[in-house]
Amino acid sequence: MKSFPALTALGLAALLAGGALQAQTPPATSTEPQLFAERAASSNAFEIESSSLALQALERAGLETDQPLVDFAQAMVRDHNEAQEQLNIAAAADGVIIPAEIDDRHTATLDSLKTASTGENFRSAYVTAQVDAHEESVALFTAFAADGPEGALKDFAVKTLPVLQQHEEHIKTLDRR
Repeated sequence: MKSFPALTALGLAALLAGGALQAQTPPATSTEPQLFAERAASSNAFEIESSSLALQALERAGLETDQPLVDFAQAMVRDHNEAQEQLNIAAAADGVIIPAEIDDRHTATLDSLKTASTGENFRSAYVTAQVDAHEESVALFTAFAADGPEGALKDFAVKTLPVLQQHEEHIKTLDRR
């Protein structure tokens, strides 16, 4: 029979492992305004930071000749800065507080992009991260636009969704290169 400390250690290990799995699971969509705003803000911050990183990496690797990807990354920085401003206004109008930090999942993806080698390896990692991020964002905004409570955040989701869908289509065309 195992001792109590051994069982406690096993239980703690199981909880930690479960937490690690949970942290890697993509977030579910939410019609709750606070959760929507948190996820949308983290997504915007990820888009801005990862695309800024991509522009720097493309320049360092001499891939500025990949003009379609440069154009996409520049659009992500511009469009998601604008979206974040609009999200801040909508959240304030609905009495929702937006956290300043990016979530753990997006942080982990950024960290992996920072350690990706330059050139085509970075390009591939960035494009894959953008496809994943936009699929999640489109799902999040679609659900909130359809089922979220009336208010400024829902109006923001409805207005922003078509732009996110365009981003998703655009990055998927770059993924086929």
